[in-house]
Amino acid sequence: MFQSALSSLDLFDTRPPPIEDEVDLDQTLAAVEQGASASVGRAVYEVLRIDRAGKTRRIYVKRRDLLRANRLQPRDLRRIDPSLSLTKTAPNITIKENVLLINLGGVRAIVAAKKCLLFEPASASSRKFLEVAAPRLQANEGARLMREFRGKEPPFGPHGDDEDAPPFELEMMEAALVVATGRLDAELLAVSRRVSKVLQRLPRDITPVNLEELRRVKQTLVELESKADTLRDMLEEMMDDEDEVREMNLSSRPMREERRRQREIERIERGRERERDREWAGDDAGSGARRASTSGRHSPGDDGAPGASFS
Repeated sequence: MFQSALSSLDLFDTRPPPIEDEVDLDQTLAAVEQGASASVGRAVYEVLRIDRAGKTRRIYVKRRDLLRANRLQPRDLRRIDPSLSLTKTAPNITIKENVLLINLGGVRAIVAAKKCLLFEPASASSRKFLEVAAPRLQANEGARLMREFRGKEPPFGPHGDDEDAPPFELEMMEAALVVATGRLDAELLAVSRRVSKVLQRLPRDITPVNLEELRRVKQTLVELESKADTLRDMLEEMMDDEDEVREMNLSSRPMREERRRQREIERIERGRERERDREWAGDDAGSGARRASTSGRHSPGDDGAPGASFS
């Protein structure tokens, strides 16, 4: 699936996708007015809000409101802070209580179960991310509307997700991975062309200029390999942890929490039943011992009963 997506990537295409430039006064985000765009910086971020239907809105949100709305710490936001260069932040996918923090291939985003806040929406990586993610979200929304039109409920009830459609947050993460791998692929193609040119010149023209170009190409290849290794190691480490992979699915967390609560309730009930059984068993054993003791005190031959011997 990634290969087919990579073949359609063109990171040098600067045509931006259609975006609705309007301010969204979201209940969980304290957005400022459109005039605040001039002060966008460390205190105010320009982000693109993407919903599950693939609709977008450009908003400006204060740093402290972003932290409070998503229950994040300042150190969490530094993982995806657009004010920091890519060389200072390693690629990462961080799982928090209610959101995923994504920093992959120049795509920096806060992803919740029903919305995504994309930083630096005007960058080439963000535009490519939107080109990959928006058609998928719109197709999923169209399928959902078609089911509603036919009167068919989703598998998990009227508010559940389609069993054939990946959860929103996983769609966002996959789109970011497509952009990240596509970016590496584009860099590899560019450096491959440089390698071909310098190797064609060197046999017949060994000059300091060509040797310097060869050194630079080698350095670029080493840096590119390091980027690819970092991304691969991050993904392998993440996929090796089954609990972490499970927690990525934010949409299913309520169901998992409900099942966990039900299992805990059942465990407590079983413990209580075992405790009651032990108490009843103890009571039965005590009653049996008392009956045996009483029977021993009134055995035949006592108190002048028939069969007693007289000296």
